[in-house]
Amino acid sequence: MKHNNQIKKFCEDKTDLNEADIDYLIRQSEAVLSSKEFMDKDVFIDVKNIYSDHAILQFQSLERVFAY
Repeated sequence: MKHNNQIKKFCEDKTDLNEADIDYLIRQSEAVLSSKEFMDKDVFIDVKNIYSDHAILQFQSLERVFAY
C-alpha cells in the first residue's frame, strides 16, 4: 500500500526507529484501516521527531493523513 511506503520513508527520515519498530507501526496502521471497529474513530499514531524531541503526526485514520 502507498501509505506503508510513506510511513516507512517518514520514519527513516525523521526518527531513530529501527526496522522492527517501523514494521510494527505499519502493521498497526493497517489494522486500524481494515477494522470496522475504528471506521468512525479518529486514531492517531505519533512518533518522536529526532530533530526536536517533539511528537509528530505519523498517521491519522479518519482523515487518512500520513506523515505530518
